[in-house]
Amino acid sequence: MSRIYIVVNKQPNAFANGQNLENANVAATTVLVARISSEELAGDGHELAHVKNCDTLNMIITGAISMVANMTLLAGLSGRNDNRDNPLGKLGRF
Repeated sequence: MSRIYIVVNKQPNAFANGQNLENANVAATTVLVARISSEELAGDGHELAHVKNCDTLNMIITGAISMVANMTLLAGLSGRNDNRDNPLGKLGRF
């Protein structure tokens, strides 16, 4: 069974996370809950569809790869000039 959370926020939004439908978490903001009917809130499978289609897992993996790439790039641009002749520039020292 999925867990449902209410987030106190002034922007209407809903989001989900989890690896499968059994351990998914769905959250909706207080403004969204106030604006839509209970039938719409209960029947909206949009957020759970993200979990079912592994969108949330793919976003985590993509984010982790992006974060490692950014850290590698920033480490290569630390201001050292010992690889001036390397055709790869500062990234050539890795």
